[in-house]
Amino acid sequence: MFDHADPVPPLAGASARVTGPDGRSAGHVLCAGPVPWTDDGCGWILNLGVAPAAQRQGLGRALLAHALRGSREAGLPSLGLEVADGNPARRMYDAAGFRQVTRVFAVQMPPRTG
Repeated sequence: MFDHADPVPPLAGASARVTGPDGRSAGHVLCAGPVPWTDDGCGWILNLGVAPAAQRQGLGRALLAHALRGSREAGLPSLGLEVADGNPARRMYDAAGFRQVTRVFAVQMPPRTG
């Protein structure tokens, strides 16, 4: 009933971590691929984040460009990600050419009792 396939392989060439002058993380992008949950086996941005102190300096765009370049160099046909409605990063993804291809719905689970 359940598929026990190997985990999704990391995409090292499309992933990166940037540290600030203090040695702490300023931002990162973590990619995997090819992923089994798409029809074309594309790469996937699992997480892209920029620390509050490093925001609005172009680091997010640089990390996204790195992910796109690494995915292309790995020969993957496309790069996907999920982004929540209202997330200000959506403008960055739109500007980079990302387009909505599906919509995901979720439900908040009530807390467990007893």
